[in-house]
Amino acid sequence: SRTTIARRERIIISHRQAEAVATRDALAKSLYSGLFDWIVLQLNHALLHKEAKGHHQGNWIGVLDIFGFEDFGQQNSFEQFCINYANEKLQQQFTQHVFKLEQEEYVREEITWSFIDFYDNQPCIDLIEAKLGLLDLLDEECKLPKGSDLNWCQKLYDKHLKKAKHFDKPRMSNKAFIIYHFADKVEYQAEGFLEKNRDLVNEEHINILRASEKFQLVADLVSTKGGLPAPPPAKKGKITMKHLPPKHKQPSKDHRKTVGHQFKESLCLLMETLNSTTPHYVRCIKPNDEKMAFTFEPKRAMQQLRACGVLETIRISSAGYPSRWTYPEFFQRYRVLMVSTEINRKDMKNTCATVVSRLIKDPDKFQFGKTKIFFRAGQVAYMEKLRSDKLRACSIMIQKHIRGWLMKKRYQKLKQLALWLQQRTRGILARRYLKWMRETKAATTIQKRFRGYLARSRYLKMRWTILHIQAWARGKFARIRFLQLRYEVKARLIQRAWRGYVARKRYWHEMQSIILIQSCWRRWLAKKELKKLKIQAKSVDHYKKLNIGMENKIIDLQRKLNDQNKESTELRKKVEVIQDLQSQVTVLKKTEEVAKVSSNKVVELEDEITKLKAELDLTKKEKQMLEEEGEIFKEEQEMLNSALKAEIDRLATENKDLLEKVTLQEEEMQAAHAAEKELEMQELEGELAQERSQHQQLIKDYARMEQRYENLRDEMTLLQQGKAGDIDSAVPSPRTHRRAGSDVSSVDMNSESGYGTTGKVDGEEQMSDLVEENKKLKNDISNLRQAVADSNTEEELVKQLDVLTEELMVRREEVLTLKTSMVDQNIENNDQWDKETMTDLDLYLYPPEYLESLNEDGELMQAYLTQKETNRLLEAQMQASKKNAEFQEQELRNEIAALKEENIRQQKLLGQNLQLTPEARIEANLQHEITRLTADNLDLREEVENHEKQCRRLKKQIKILMKRSNVQGGDQSALTPDAGSEPSPKEDEGGPHVKTKDDRVFMGMLEYRKEDEQKLIKNLIIDLKPKVAVNMLPGLPAYILFMCIRHADYIGDDNKVKSLLTGTINGIKRVLKKRNEDFETVSFWLANTCRLLHNLKQYSGEESFANQNTKHQNEHSLRNFDLTEYRQVLSDLAVHIYQMMIKIMESKLQPMIVPGMLEHEAIPGVSGGARPSGMRQRTQSLSDEMGGRYTLNSILKQLSVFHSIMTTHGMDPELVKQTFRQTFYIIGAGTLNNLLLRKEMCHWSKGMQIRYNVSQLEEWCRDHHLSDSGAIQSLEPVIQAAQLLQVNKKTEEDAKAICDTCKKLSSQQIIKILNLYTPVNEFEERVSISFIRMIQARLKERKDTQSTLLLDTKFSYPVTFPFNPSSLLLDSIQLPEALNVIFLRKV
Repeated sequence: SRTTIARRERIIISHRQAEAVATRDALAKSLYSGLFDWIVLQLNHALLHKEAKGHHQGNWIGVLDIFGFEDFGQQNSFEQFCINYANEKLQQQFTQHVFKLEQEEYVREEITWSFIDFYDNQPCIDLIEAKLGLLDLLDEECKLPKGSDLNWCQKLYDKHLKKAKHFDKPRMSNKAFIIYHFADKVEYQAEGFLEKNRDLVNEEHINILRASEKFQLVADLVSTKGGLPAPPPAKKGKITMKHLPPKHKQPSKDHRKTVGHQFKESLCLLMETLNSTTPHYVRCIKPNDEKMAFTFEPKRAMQQLRACGVLETIRISSAGYPSRWTYPEFFQRYRVLMVSTEINRKDMKNTCATVVSRLIKDPDKFQFGKTKIFFRAGQVAYMEKLRSDKLRACSIMIQKHIRGWLMKKRYQKLKQLALWLQQRTRGILARRYLKWMRETKAATTIQKRFRGYLARSRYLKMRWTILHIQAWARGKFARIRFLQLRYEVKARLIQRAWRGYVARKRYWHEMQSIILIQSCWRRWLAKKELKKLKIQAKSVDHYKKLNIGMENKIIDLQRKLNDQNKESTELRKKVEVIQDLQSQVTVLKKTEEVAKVSSNKVVELEDEITKLKAELDLTKKEKQMLEEEGEIFKEEQEMLNSALKAEIDRLATENKDLLEKVTLQEEEMQAAHAAEKELEMQELEGELAQERSQHQQLIKDYARMEQRYENLRDEMTLLQQGKAGDIDSAVPSPRTHRRAGSDVSSVDMNSESGYGTTGKVDGEEQMSDLVEENKKLKNDISNLRQAVADSNTEEELVKQLDVLTEELMVRREEVLTLKTSMVDQNIENNDQWDKETMTDLDLYLYPPEYLESLNEDGELMQAYLTQKETNRLLEAQMQASKKNAEFQEQELRNEIAALKEENIRQQKLLGQNLQLTPEARIEANLQHEITRLTADNLDLREEVENHEKQCRRLKKQIKILMKRSNVQGGDQSALTPDAGSEPSPKEDEGGPHVKTKDDRVFMGMLEYRKEDEQKLIKNLIIDLKPKVAVNMLPGLPAYILFMCIRHADYIGDDNKVKSLLTGTINGIKRVLKKRNEDFETVSFWLANTCRLLHNLKQYSGEESFANQNTKHQNEHSLRNFDLTEYRQVLSDLAVHIYQMMIKIMESKLQPMIVPGMLEHEAIPGVSGGARPSGMRQRTQSLSDEMGGRYTLNSILKQLSVFHSIMTTHGMDPELVKQTFRQTFYIIGAGTLNNLLLRKEMCHWSKGMQIRYNVSQLEEWCRDHHLSDSGAIQSLEPVIQAAQLLQVNKKTEEDAKAICDTCKKLSSQQIIKILNLYTPVNEFEERVSISFIRMIQARLKERKDTQSTLLLDTKFSYPVTFPFNPSSLLLDSIQLPEALNVIFLRKV
């Protein structure tokens, strides 16, 4: 409750709960403030000693610990305002102190120096504490009876908005204001300022506490509130304690000081104390806000350094001479750098000056004072570098001689020991080697004899068995064939007789049936006619009377009916003819449309060529005009720049002169009045402190006695009247508010702002958990570091993995070859007869005794074993045929799957073509039609070759049958496989035979048999793996195939040439169908196909190609056949393989383009979502490379893999350039299309990232010598789009620059990017609508060749295969064993 006196009556008013809580909190704050002042007073009394005059004097060291600059975003109130106001004052004092120390040092050493400029925050302090400042207006509003926060805020707007540069108003709020402090701008909420500034305390509560007799300390605290200021120092470091004058009477409500006024006075006293002492500063910088170990946040540290003013201090210090040495220290430190002639120990200054002048050429980098040398920033580091280099050279010289002497002694000892060991070891090895040679020779002789015996016996047994098996098998096959032929002849005779009988019988039966039908039909017609005649005979006259003229009508109707029937039949015939003609017309129309399209395309291309020529002439003229205008503009600009520079220099000199005059005047005035003011102030302050202490004690005693008197009087009156007042009626509330002192922050543990804030974790369990987790993390980090230190780098691991995989492939092939040789050896061993080969079943059914009784002469056992071997061979043939059938079935299934995929691909292509423009659709259709016709042509040729092979095989069988029918006897009828082979074309045609030379000179040809052709294609094309061919000569399969073709051409066998070339083409197609997704295989066969094509051209004998060969190479040219048609087929096949390779590269790069080029931030620190400075929020670091995400390095690595594979396989350099030109176009199109479709990507930072990524691709091209391939030019649209995101977009000149720069972008693309441009921070601005319209107006004059918004990702550059002759000689090529082509013979 509270008591009010009105007209000599005391009225007691009860408070509500909220009012009582506010009154209680105000009283608690007042007690806290008084307690703090009392503690300070007691500490000062305890620390200081008393002297004769009664003053508190003594030397002392004060520690001032305050919070730094605070900014809580949208929650800044009166407490943050006071803290930031104190920081402004302290920053001003700190800057002046540092500046003063620097100036005093330079003056004391008498060196030449210039004025150092520093930031002055006095306008911000004047805005707060000056007359009609923020605090003055706040106190004025607090005195008003109806003052409010909103009215005070409106007064601030009226007084300071647009008048003070450090004051501003938020855009979206009328209850807040912004102050630009030295560290950053802070937005304060005006709500609660008046209430916190008033800080009203009930007078009755103060009076009760003052009258307290039981607790004298409480009465002293309330009486001394307003307390003692910090003691200012006296002369010569002496400090005199002075107190505020006591109040003569209790202040009224109108004259009570506000919190802001008290804080201002306290801050002024603090500044006086700091100015009269020698302060030293300690800045505490937190590495992170989470208090984590080994974690440093540079951005957070920079914010603290800027807020503490350290950066400004460093700038001021760096502007002068931050590094300094005394002459003895400098001589002692850098004695190593001096020459003996320069040293003069009596004159250290001259010696140091000589050395410094010799080492540092720029005289502005150092100054010589009386006792010190002053250096600019960085010069001491340079001197230290020279000193360390000198010391290092001396140490190396000493180490060199000592190590040489040690190594020489060690070498002499090792040499003596090595000679002795070699002597002993060589003797032992010689004796062992002699013994080994004797044993080896003896063993070799024994093995030779025994192996010869075994081989002879095995050969004789095998020869005898094979001869009997062949005789029996050939006789049996001949008898079976003879019986089959006889059965076929008899069957033909029987079929001929039976078919004649059946035909005659059928003919006779049909003739009888026709005659019977004709007779029945004629009889029916005759009966019908007879009936009509009878009727007509009976009633002819009657019909004539009744139906006069009807006969003519019936005849006319009958005639009309016949005519209509004839017309209908004719019309039907015509309709059929018309339908046939329509089908023919549709076919002709299709052919006509194709012809028209091709003709129209030719006409359009000619028109485009003429247009391009005209545009080229116009552009040349415009370029000349622009160059002339540019030169004129440059001259005018240079003149304006020279004039402006002269004016700026003149104004700068005038300004500098004025500043120097002002500073001189101020220094003179300050020097004149400083001494007088200090003396007067010290005397006045001593007297004032003494009077204040005495007066304050009197007031305290008087107030306490007066309060006791009033309390006693009130109690007497209450007792007399019988009324009791509820004095302690304040209701306690669980919610309490404690006012924070000026040096305590109101921020809790979870806040991220406030300098110098400290927090304690409650609970020992949580602390122990954190300690354990920290230990675990440290152990994990140490384990990871140890693993990284012990392991190799990633590149070395990848190299080792590649080497191991290659070695694994080689070992697998060796195992396969060993397995095949072991199988062959086992088959040969199984062919031998032995009793051990008999199975258990044979021994059970036929015991040895029974077999010996039946086989007295050995014939029965021999026949049994022969039959058993025959069954085994038949079983092996059956297994082989079964495997062949399964293989063919698998091939058919693969072909069905390939056809399905081709069907799906054609459907996709059809859907894509429907979305294209008519011209692009026609080009795509022509390209697809060409590829389809090429594939069909190859398939037809393959079918023709198969038919020819079948015909030749049938002819061969006919010839064999003819020979067998002519030969008499069973032995002569059994022909060997070689005897039944097809004769060579030379023998059939009677041509000349191939003659071999006697000197055996290799002619660059390889000979093979006709039956080994499939084996050659299988080993050289189908089974050859690129990893095996890497270690061979690049293009070796192509060279081997061409050398085989040369031999066929040399002997004039056209069938052999056709068969080999067709088989080669089909084999390559077959391999590519199986491995159509393996880039290494496709690249390998593209390189070999091109090399075979170049070989056919190089050795074709044509003059255009022969001119680039040597004389020896021209001797290897083809002689008999012209393979121009096959060159075209190989060229078409190479185009098909190239398109397949581009498709594989696109499929691998497509998922990497968007993450690597757009989403990945290759430049650290340039982020589109960076927060502005001053925001105290937690910044979360985003990882650039997450699990499953691609980066720019992924694209570069994939491109390097492609390039290394192609170069390893020996692909033509021009073809490699064309491949990467197409690949870079795919990357650029994908990047630009995604940029046009994503709004969040269109901002300045992303443009910078894209330009950096493109520059990395350009650097990759330069490193791989692909600068002239056109790959970089294909990225021009992306480069221009990135430039468009980075340039200014405001004025008309900017619009002109954009139109001139973005030539590769269409109008739609430029407008789309400008519309999508989205700023991500406060430094960027959105593109205005007027600027976009300005761009549209300028782009109307441009003629865009591209009508769509997005780039065509299916566009492909035409590929060419320029002639690339090989300098390799064919006769120098060697055949490696890994190819398994031992059946080839060098000619």
